Amino acid sequence: MPDDNNTLSFQEMSEQDIPAAIDLIRKADPQDAAAAEESFRSGRSLPFVLADPDGVVGVTGITPIEDTDASAWLSWTAIHPDLASEELITHLLNQLHEQAQIAGYRKLFATETTMPPPHSASYHRMLTAALRGTGYQIETTHNDYYQPGEGVVYYGLRLRDPDNTTPTHQDNQKDDRGDDRGDNRGVQFTDSDEIPECDDTYYLDWQYTEPPGSTHKDIERWIKKVRKWKGRLLLLSAPTDAKRVRELVRDCGFNEAGTLKDFYADGLHEHHYIYPIQ
Repeated sequence: MPDDNNTLSFQEMSEQDIPAAIDLIRKADPQDAAAAEESFRSGRSLPFVLADPDGVVGVTGITPIEDTDASAWLSWTAIHPDLASEELITHLLNQLHEQAQIAGYRKLFATETTMPPPHSASYHRMLTAALRGTGYQIETTHNDYYQPGEGVVYYGLRLRDPDNTTPTHQDNQKDDRGDDRGDNRGVQFTDSDEIPECDDTYYLDWQYTEPPGSTHKDIERWIKKVRKWKGRLLLLSAPTDAKRVRELVRDCGFNEAGTLKDFYADGLHEHHYIYPIQ
């Protein structure tokens, strides 16, 4: 199988490419294969493959993030084990970034485990090095996210610089005196479930509603439910302007766990909060 980048083509994934791409993902991390195939066939992600004359040797892609200004996740990225190298993964990522820029994406986000399975540890080290080498910056880390001892690292990569001639979302949230207006809408905490691929880590979901909405007692009830379900961690995320959410979770003992900068739009970040279940 050739390893000269000049013999490789980078192209959108076709229906015929899916089985070979899933096989590469399965070799990198068996737990990802089923979710990747479902995402590819549903059309939720925009996958690409790297191919040589013998077939698919690499897969990557982007998954657009709903309700954001052109943000996306880096989706499953894998290289044939016989060809895996930091150089080739870097080539794969650079090709993807070029396509994402052409498509108008503003920022990409990626996640990596802090404790990859032994059979793929070498590949994950190469992937991490390639992420950093192509410009991704660590934005936050959650310890014990997947299971005790295994955390998650979030990376971010800007694909275009902010437009300094246009006010950012943060600027638009100032009143005439320059003070933050915030957001006084009510919120309702609606659901909690175990996060896929995690061991007893749960999320707390919410939505805007008419004031006054949920109270501290509602959050405390969700905490009790997750404790009854033997959950270890309860996570919640909220944008910068979700003033009521931030106030409620801080008052209920959630810890500020990090920020994904410019996640929703320039100046509008995603803030993470974690409650350790005792």
